[in-house]
Amino acid sequence: MEKFRDRCFADGDLYSLSTVDGVLAVSEVLQGNIRHGIRLLQDSILKRNAEACADWYRLFLCEIYLQIIGGSENLSFGTLLRNLPILLKMLGMVTAGPYSAAHDSAVNKAYVAAFENANNFRPNFVSLAGYDGMHLIYEALKKTGGNSDGAALLAAMRGMAWDCPRGPMSIDPQTRDVVNNIHIRKVEKINGQLYNAEFATYEAVKDPLKSGTT
Repeated sequence: MEKFRDRCFADGDLYSLSTVDGVLAVSEVLQGNIRHGIRLLQDSILKRNAEACADWYRLFLCEIYLQIIGGSENLSFGTLLRNLPILLKMLGMVTAGPYSAAHDSAVNKAYVAAFENANNFRPNFVSLAGYDGMHLIYEALKKTGGNSDGAALLAAMRGMAWDCPRGPMSIDPQTRDVVNNIHIRKVEKINGQLYNAEFATYEAVKDPLKSGTT
């Protein structure tokens, strides 16, 4: 990632460069360097506060907190103790994102139950991206009659819409990007566990950088 960041600087690729810091921070957390990774994310949020990716950094930060406190990250007691002051600040934290395991729909409840049964931990927006991606490929192959040619699949995917665990989902026929709801959530304790509890929703959100809207 550091080599990639250097190449972005050299090529003037500011869009890709804006996301590198967040990826580096998450990789630090996954390697057990919790304090350093969280500090990098917080610095990235301050630097990118006027940009769309700042909200994604906040989402990453909240997901990290949830996984640590929820026990899905197998960290040593010493690591948790060192980071306890940071972790305790997350209750009441407000973030925006496309998915929460607490999303109140029959489709999501079935998805969460099946995922937890198979993996012994709750799903998050990363697992859901894979789930939705496989659904999209499967449905596109049905439309093409099994033809896996790239152009045929892309044509089949344009404008496709379905109901998924995050809510309504579609593929913009012009940009070929996803269109989904963005939920405003607050970290709350539900049934003894911490969740991103949704309390407001922006419907059918498109990426403004790709759609040309502001």
